[in-house]
Amino acid sequence: MLSELLDELIERPAEPRPFTTLDDWWDHLQSLPADPVTRALLGGFTADRLGAAFVSGYHAATRRMFGRADRLAFCATEVDGNHPRAIATRLTEGRLSGTKTFVTLGAQAEWLAVVATTGSGDDGRPRLKVALLPANAPGVEMTPGPALPFVPEIPHAVVTLSDAPAAEVLPRDGYTGALKPFRTVEDIFVHAALVGYLVQIARRTGGPGRTVAALLASAAALTTLAGAEPLAVGTHLALAGEIARLESLRDVMAPLWRRLDTETRARWERDRPLLQIAGRARNRRLHVACSRAGLEQSGD
Repeated sequence: MLSELLDELIERPAEPRPFTTLDDWWDHLQSLPADPVTRALLGGFTADRLGAAFVSGYHAATRRMFGRADRLAFCATEVDGNHPRAIATRLTEGRLSGTKTFVTLGAQAEWLAVVATTGSGDDGRPRLKVALLPANAPGVEMTPGPALPFVPEIPHAVVTLSDAPAAEVLPRDGYTGALKPFRTVEDIFVHAALVGYLVQIARRTGGPGRTVAALLASAAALTTLAGAEPLAVGTHLALAGEIARLESLRDVMAPLWRRLDTETRARWERDRPLLQIAGRARNRRLHVACSRAGLEQSGD
């Protein structure tokens, strides 16, 4: 499967699909293989902009986490952040009440995966669960947020839940089974989509073979990480190494963008800040992984 996927990245015509609407892009994603990492890579490869690549990776990440093919948005962040003690949204007798302040693709979602508290354990720590419900369920209110200065195609929303009935409460722990691993899973699949996009750019511009070879190595590594345990120390270390390699490759590819049309080049410059989001969280994750592995952390 991996060899076939790598072959497709170098044999498929490097012709991006023009982005029009999120609905149209969603239909396009459904035409790609259902395997999440394959869809992320090929979604990125066929994207004409970073925002469309991100949507491909985000959808693949939610599918990997929750096993659903619908347009699903993960709802975690609240006014005080997304760490366990910041979660004030409550799940009581199957009903949800609270506010999620920054839900990626929320207004475009068909389903919501909501992290909520059911109270505190004997140790005083929050007990978290994840509840699934349709985005149009009674008691769900979506308030679209303003467009960001980069990737404006990706909408965000405030989601207010007022005694909204959950369709399903997942049996897994909401922290170790969703809140904690999601950032790792999202990073894996979004960077896979980025790799697909960069392979397309390198091929369109007649980039060096060694650059495409390095990108394919990243595609192979991320395909492997997509199936790894997201909380494992080794996964965190390998992912940090892969993200560092991609940062270096983006610098190597800088001259290639001058071979593209002005609009594509301008969108890339506008949207590059997306890749720096959550950098602090990634550094913390690497710091903890190094500590647990007994590795030196200076310079991390």
